[in-house]
Amino acid sequence: MRFEVLGEVRVLRDGEPVDLGPAKQRAVLAVLLLHAGRTVPTHQIVDAVWGYEPPENGANVVQKHIAGLRRLLDPDRAPRTPSELIALTPAGYVLRLDGHTLDADQFSAAVAGAATADAVRVALAFWRGEALAGLTGPFFDAARARLAEGQATAWERWAELELGRGRDAALVPELARLVEQFPLREGLRAHLMIALSRCGRQAEALAAFQSARSYLVDQFGTEPGELLQEAHRRILRGEAPPAYVAPLPPVSPAPYAPEPRPARVRVRIPYGEIAFAVAVPIVTFTVGAWVYFLYAAARYHDRKLYLAVALYVGMLATWLTCIALDPTPEDMNDTTTTDVIGMTTIVATAFFSAVHGAVVATHRAAVTAVTAALSARSGGGQLAAGNILDKLD
Repeated sequence: MRFEVLGEVRVLRDGEPVDLGPAKQRAVLAVLLLHAGRTVPTHQIVDAVWGYEPPENGANVVQKHIAGLRRLLDPDRAPRTPSELIALTPAGYVLRLDGHTLDADQFSAAVAGAATADAVRVALAFWRGEALAGLTGPFFDAARARLAEGQATAWERWAELELGRGRDAALVPELARLVEQFPLREGLRAHLMIALSRCGRQAEALAAFQSARSYLVDQFGTEPGELLQEAHRRILRGEAPPAYVAPLPPVSPAPYAPEPRPARVRVRIPYGEIAFAVAVPIVTFTVGAWVYFLYAAARYHDRKLYLAVALYVGMLATWLTCIALDPTPEDMNDTTTTDVIGMTTIVATAFFSAVHGAVVATHRAAVTAVTAALSARSGGGQLAAGNILDKLD
């Protein structure tokens, strides 16, 4: 069988996809794959799959999903016999890949052995999309970020080899796309500046540096690292900067190995965004409660926030409908029970949406800080890694 995590999690048996069952069962398999060959305690599986909302009988639910996976992945196993694929140990469950393959391992090995740009592109073909696509939660977000670092490093390696072949002009559009996909990678931005400079497009190369600086200052309050600073100085002096050499990603499954200790991250509180989130529903008297969430959904590309937009727009529509259908004459001076309930609902909604917006803004700042710290800790040419760690750790 072939196991894949560089895209949607799936299993192929003789080239045909295996139906992995419910979404949570697929997530349990993903946790085991990310620790392939290593025992995972049951409570860690529960934490990874269900996060802050674990089921009351988490161990039993995990056992049920493990049994389902065994039936699907090892159908020839005799009933009531130990599974060799997903084994139960005193410490937890372990998935053994003996005789099977995992695309993440194949990708790392292929990149490590690639001596040409074409060979690196062959390795990158293992990626079918965003790693662990469709799986949500802090555990999968962190694993996805670590896997993406290996992909970004491979792209840096490919660009370096292509620059060595003198394919500067052909590289520019591809590097521009990669910079947008991996904005924290200093190596990719440096390669783009080098390619532009070698094509005689110094002004655009300098603009690429200013774009990197603006991104860093806006997102993290820090300046570009030495790699980009040196490339910038060389372009200003009219010198052709040398190509940045990207270190190879490890062959072992280190991209998703557990950290030896949790990273200490200092979150940069976005006071302006929090003030905006709190002020809009209060100033607009609930009418604009949806505005901040629409802004946040678009900025952070979080589809869940669009549900909040729909919620507050729906509440506003309900409120306006009630006003339009209120049979109470407008010239009555007495305050009715309906008026009191309506006013209380409006005030409560304004307060709740203000608190909700402040929580979302703070949470997104924490996620951004953790992602940056993980990127910096993984090494290998990310944008201003040292400076970001100075700010966050």
